[in-house]
Amino acid sequence: MAEYRLRGPLGTASEGVLSSETLFALLDAGRKTQADVVALTPQAIEALPGVAPQEVTEYLARLL
Repeated sequence: MAEYRLRGPLGTASEGVLSSETLFALLDAGRKTQADVVALTPQAIEALPGVAPQEVTEYLARLL
């Protein structure tokens, strides 16, 4: 479900970078759009579970 709801709004930069688990963590944190993820503070990124901090960091780097 998280993948279905977020893959489109996060764009093609998310493909192959953000796992289903990370997408669920972002959805659970109320982050539903690319702008929502870009607005995350470093502290909020580090607070995400599992490998989500690394995947979100890589995703943000791809957006630059």
